[in-house]
Amino acid sequence: MSSLNLIFFKLGANIPVVKELFEHYGRKDDFQVQDIQDPADLTLFISKHPGAILLFKVQTKEELQTMLGVLKSNKKLIKKGLLKPSCFLFVKNKKVETILHKYGCQELLEPSIKAKTASFKIDFWSRNLRKLIADLEKKEEAKKVKSNADEATSSSKKDEGDYVNVKALELQSDIWLLKHPNDAKKVLRRFLIRMLGPSPHIGKWVELEQKPGDKNQSWMFRLANPDDNTYIMDKGAWYFSGMKPEFDWKINRWNFTSDTPILYFYTEAGEVHYRLKYNNRKVEISDNSEVALAKEEFILESCENKVEFEAEEQEEVKGKNIEGEEEGSLDDLKGDVKKGEEDLGGHLGGKSSTDEIDGSPMSGKLNSSKEDEDEEKKKKPLGHEEGDLGGHMGGKSSTDEIDGGPLSGSLKPGAEKEAEEEKKREGFEEGDLGG
Repeated sequence: MSSLNLIFFKLGANIPVVKELFEHYGRKDDFQVQDIQDPADLTLFISKHPGAILLFKVQTKEELQTMLGVLKSNKKLIKKGLLKPSCFLFVKNKKVETILHKYGCQELLEPSIKAKTASFKIDFWSRNLRKLIADLEKKEEAKKVKSNADEATSSSKKDEGDYVNVKALELQSDIWLLKHPNDAKKVLRRFLIRMLGPSPHIGKWVELEQKPGDKNQSWMFRLANPDDNTYIMDKGAWYFSGMKPEFDWKINRWNFTSDTPILYFYTEAGEVHYRLKYNNRKVEISDNSEVALAKEEFILESCENKVEFEAEEQEEVKGKNIEGEEEGSLDDLKGDVKKGEEDLGGHLGGKSSTDEIDGSPMSGKLNSSKEDEDEEKKKKPLGHEEGDLGGHMGGKSSTDEIDGGPLSGSLKPGAEKEAEEEKKREGFEEGDLGG
């Protein structure tokens, strides 16, 4: 069995016991000590290495908010016992303690705890964790053997037929997985590819304006929460050329259908990363990447019927406090940090960072009010929408012609169709109907 990961997240020298624990477990062969500073790196590491003990601290409001996000995104692993988070708590506040316990914090530790006591707790947690990891590794090994057999069959079939396997994407925002060779078919002239990806709870496909030379309709995958970087970490978005992708809740798969399918990620810098690409009467399918496989746990969780929406979780934090009074915002937590303590006796709800949905570089606006549109028109040159990435590229690049495919024009996506149609209707909203 592989060694157990002991993660120190943003723990500095201001906690005396940290240095002793780091050195103590760093000398042990059955532990791997990890020092991680960035929340995104922490989430990615945990998703790729399930089975870990996580030590962190809460001393400020910002640290509390950060760790609540980490705990919520890993709630399934915590529930299975594959992640055991424990917090060095500098804050003497019952409401903070209640929230941390609610989201799966194993234990709240005093910053002044002795190294011997802390190591006893860590060793105790590790015993059960090692057994769970051993069982998980056996299952993963069995899945790997089956997967290799399926991939071998898939490769031999696709190279001879309508599909060709190509190298996996090296993209942090890859979110698509082809789970079985039979999920890629051709019916008459039309290609049908079923892929596992974030469910409609996470995002939806928005229709774009067709550009000159486009043979198929184009669609953009828009996240419901643009601030959520669990799935898409690069500045850009996923696009598909063909019929609108539909989600099948019975098998939890997206259906991508087109005579000439192209599924790609387009970055703000103009880079194109193809997951599916129609070329020479065949469809090139990139292999499942390690990045997408690492996100599979989150993707499957998003497909569950009992998905808790971000708004609902925010409502839980608002909710009622332990005295039965309405709670406010995390920004209302008051008090100065003195001698390692902070009074966080304020409220814990209010407006969240997800209230603004237009932060994404290609988000655009949907169904905006008349007043908002008039205000925006004053601020912006006529003919530009927020979702517009700058119009059409002048001329054609070397990648414009793709075997006469749907992207025979510029690869740069068009504006959102819904926003364009709304703009055209503006002139008729208050028109004189009297002739």
